[in-house]
Amino acid sequence: MFWILIGITILGFAIQAVLTSHIVRQMDTLSGSMYRSISLIFVMLPLLFLSDLETISQIGSYQKKLIPAAIAGALATWFSYSAVKKLPMGISASLKTITSVLGALMLGWIFFQEYFTLYAIVSIIIMLIGWVIISNTKTRFEHLDNDNLLLWILYSFIAGFLWAVTVFFLVQVSRDLGPYVAGYFWEVEIAIALILMVLLRKIFFNWKIEKISKKQFRNIAIAAAPTLPATWAMAVAGTMWPFATISVMLTFIIVVITILGTIFFKEKLDKLQYIGIIVICIWALGVRMFS
Repeated sequence: MFWILIGITILGFAIQAVLTSHIVRQMDTLSGSMYRSISLIFVMLPLLFLSDLETISQIGSYQKKLIPAAIAGALATWFSYSAVKKLPMGISASLKTITSVLGALMLGWIFFQEYFTLYAIVSIIIMLIGWVIISNTKTRFEHLDNDNLLLWILYSFIAGFLWAVTVFFLVQVSRDLGPYVAGYFWEVEIAIALILMVLLRKIFFNWKIEKISKKQFRNIAIAAAPTLPATWAMAVAGTMWPFATISVMLTFIIVVITILGTIFFKEKLDKLQYIGIIVICIWALGVRMFS
């Protein structure tokens, strides 16, 4: 059951990340992030039909956890799309995923007392080495901005840590309310947070919201649709296995995104970067086996 849920999560998040990134690359990233999250309010609606009214009515009691989850999720989405607009999908995903795993390990250790073995500690060191290899290997593509690479790498780093924070709160709510209600309202409140961010930017910086057509919005919704099974599977897994272990296994998202980015967008990475990704995934598998 573990591998089925992790597989659904990895494929769902990876496919939607590639599809939505391709669309958002062509527009203002904050507006694009907002439209994606708004579409998820409708896409994720089936999750509520898997729950009951009594459970849904309790959602107000969990706002102390959902609000920070929404803020962290909104910022993570924005930083992630800003980074992938400038970096190859494989590199951006690698940096973000490694950072989110390390953040998850820290949060799991501090708040859930989810301790890891010496082997897992060595694995963390290997991940850090992989992080350095991937971020310091230069790869240039004509359709991307190859300047200010350190800034976009920092964006990926921030996105990864914020992703760990938002999933940390989601897992807590899922363990109490169940994965369906928690997963749906998590996405809804991320959308609300992004709407507020766009409005605040317009008020204070006079930065207009990018308008899109109904067809564009439909395309964004279709691209974001794999988030539905991915969020469901991740939330269910969070009720059954340690938070940190799940986050480590999600490292394999890197592989899927890298493959899709190479096939569809010709973003072939350097050999050393491929080696770094493979090593990281092997050691992530070791964390699952020996933790």
